[in-house]
Amino acid sequence: MSPDGETVASSSPDGTIRLWSGQPKDFAETFDDAAGDVAGFISDGRTVVIAPSEGDYRWQLVTGTNRVVIPIPSEPPLKFDFTRPYAITGNEPIAALGWTKGRVEIWDLAARRLVASRNAGTHRILSVAFTLDGKNSRRWTPLEA
Repeated sequence: MSPDGETVASSSPDGTIRLWSGQPKDFAETFDDAAGDVAGFISDGRTVVIAPSEGDYRWQLVTGTNRVVIPIPSEPPLKFDFTRPYAITGNEPIAALGWTKGRVEIWDLAARRLVASRNAGTHRILSVAFTLDGKNSRRWTPLEA
């Protein structure tokens, strides 16, 4: 649900993402080609973030008819089976993504780039989350240019 409570985003196993406003019968827009899962809304309440998924290696920020696509590497492979290895926070969205080889990445989606990467182990990351205020996401040391 968007922070203002006006819009709900849903994703289904067939890859369809819908934005609902008002009553569920009045869905506003369908994205049949998105293929990912809804990661959430950025705090402006108007932009939905679609997370990367198996076979769709990109972040997507969708505001109305405007879509920003941010490609990510396809290796190591992503694995999704009712897990949520991604999270977003902030008005200028910061995203976290957990990989199958135990790596966690922090993406600055406003700048459209990877800003930090850490190895968290050797096994697949099943979920990631930010603190409620999102401030700790800024503490990660940026990658060298």
